[in-house]
Formats: sequence, structure tokens, C-alpha cells
Amino acid sequence: MMGFNFVMMVVELVCGVAFKSMTLTADAFHMTSDILALGIAFASLRIAQRRRDAVHTFGWVRAEVLGALINSVFLLSLCLSVLIEAVKRFAVPEPLENLWVVLGVGIAGLVVNIVGLAALGVHSHHGSGHSSHQHHGSTNSKPKPVKRERWTDDSSVVRHSYQGRAISVAYEDAGGKEESNTTSKTPNLNIKGAFLHVLSDAAGSVIVIIAASICLALPDVYWLKLYLDPALSIVLVLFIAVGALPLVRETAMILLQTTPSFVNVDAMKFALYSIDGVTAVHEFHVWRLVGDCVIATVHIRFESLDDYLKAGDRIQAIFHESGVHSVTLQPEFGSNTSPSSDECATACETPKCVPTGVQCCDTNSSKSAPPLPPAPLTSSVEPSEMPSNV
Repeated sequence: MMGFNFVMMVVELVCGVAFKSMTLTADAFHMTSDILALGIAFASLRIAQRRRDAVHTFGWVRAEVLGALINSVFLLSLCLSVLIEAVKRFAVPEPLENLWVVLGVGIAGLVVNIVGLAALGVHSHHGSGHSSHQHHGSTNSKPKPVKRERWTDDSSVVRHSYQGRAISVAYEDAGGKEESNTTSKTPNLNIKGAFLHVLSDAAGSVIVIIAASICLALPDVYWLKLYLDPALSIVLVLFIAVGALPLVRETAMILLQTTPSFVNVDAMKFALYSIDGVTAVHEFHVWRLVGDCVIATVHIRFESLDDYLKAGDRIQAIFHESGVHSVTLQPEFGSNTSPSSDECATACETPKCVPTGVQCCDTNSSKSAPPLPPAPLTSSVEPSEMPSNV
């Protein structure tokens, strides 16, 4: 695939410069970006499959997101260069030459791009069966998460470890193994970026064919040979930008660890407040690792340890209903602060941590956090329906 692209890039570049076809030259540069995009995409896929270790505790799964961001930003920079060249061509127009050769090269480029789109489409279809935690193991066509709870009903164990301090509890779903594969609801952003590159290149070939065909059909209309080529180049730039900008936004939002659009944090917080014994919910963070792998951390204050022990299943169900299957919870007890405050019940032991701001939980705050109005736990936007906006 990359070999075909390289050959076509050389042919288009030579013919575009020789016959003064800006769309053909732009398509040649775009095909160069396709080669780089495919290389980045497949390299990122291989890197993402590396095992997690003590340094990379989440593994390398975000290599896919980073690769998609690089591809989309590179595509936008290419758009800018083509746009500048098109404006220059309007100022100093040059007529198209050897239209039959330009038409033939455009058709050949379109064929190569169609083959590339088909190959990426097949790869994307198979690749979507891997979860963002994919490392090893078999892929299930219809995964059924097996609940692995770290809650305990043995109050004596928890009471023994409590000793007047807050404790942390974490739980997540697992398909029978520590690192399991599940079917992802969201497309691989990395493959999506490469697919967008090849698709926009195919559109460039179509524009080359249209420009050459119109000029051949209307040989007496000389101004078409001067201005049709740069005008269609601007159309191509707009087409590429419309596809690339949402991908830049989506990948940037994942890397900035924003809350996914399909998770309703306010509704989740309201549901947590509705649990008997819960008096405060704060330090609530929800973010997307990659794809539809959503992670949450939260501090919940309970009136008593017994309330905490009884609330485990309900808390887990609330997160599961919202599509969050990896949660770290810090329960808090025995606080003398107002029940609805955002204040942590457990202050930082080191005096330096508060002034230097190294802890997330603000022990000096007194902000009110009353329960929110009822709302659906999930918004109407499903992961698979997310705009190219994790």
C-alpha cells in the first residue's frame, strides 16, 4: 500500500509541475502525507500493544490517540499550504497543459486511493474488536463483563484497617483476566486519522479528474484553464479541513482528560447523593483513557462505616450504568465539617502539601455541593455516535 502511494506521489508530482496542474501537485503532496500517515498509524498500533509496566502503568494505549492527533494536525498544515498556493495562483494564473495526461494520472491516483480505503476499512473493522486495554488474550464477539468487586462485606476486616482514617477502594470490570479484550464501541482514532488522509487524497484525485474533464469538454473557454484548477483546490482544502478539525478536537479532548460527552457527571453525582448514608461527594473526576475506556475517581463521605459497607453494590451499579467500569473510590468518615461541603475529611499529613498545592482535595474549602436535580445517567449521545469531536 505504501509502495503504491510512493510511486503515485512521484508520478503526480512530476506531471503536476510539468503541466502546471496545481490540483495534481497538491494531490502529490497530499499523497506524501498519506505515506507518513500510514506509517504513523501502523507504528502507533504496534506501540499501543506493548504491555504495561511500572513506568507506563496504563500501558501504551494512548499512542493511538497521539498518532491520530499528529496525523490530523499534519493534514491541517497541508491544507494551509495548498490554500496559500491557490491564492497565489489566482493572483498569477497559469493555464493547464496536457490535459489528457493530467486526466490519466488523476484516474490512476483515484484507483490507488480506492484500494487504500478498502484496505483501511477492513483493518478498521477488525481493529475495532480490541479494547483500549488490549495486550493479550482472545477477543470476545459479545463481551459480558464479569464483575470483580473489591468491596468486602466483612466489616471486621474493614474496621481493622480503618482506624479513624479514610481508606481507598478500587474496582473495575474484567473478562476473566487482568487485561482483557472487549469489543470497543468507538472506532480506532488512529486508523480514523489515516482513513481521513486517504479519503481526502481520493477527493483530490476526483477534483483533478473534474478539472481536466471540464477543460477538455470546453476547450474554447480559456478562463477555465486559468481559474478552475485553483478554485477546485480551495474546495479540496475545505473538504479536508471539515474532516480533520473534529478529529483534532476529539484527540485533544482525550489527551486533556476531559469528561466524555456520553457521560452525565451531574446525574451520577445526584445518584450518589441519593444513597442512604452518603453526605458528601467531591473530587469527582471522570476522563477517557482511549476509545470507550472511561475512568473515574471520587471521594465519598459516609455517615458511618456501616453505611459505606452497604452502599458498595449501589455505587458500582451507578458507575456501570453510566459506562464507567474502572473506578477508584476514597471513602471518608467521621468528618466534623458540614455534610454538604467539599472539604476532605482526611487532611494531608505533610504541612507542605497544602501551600504547595500538591494535593487535589482542598482541605481549606467550604464550598457547598448540594445534590443536583435528577437527570439520566447517560446522555443521548452514545460512544458509537460521538461526533469526531474519549
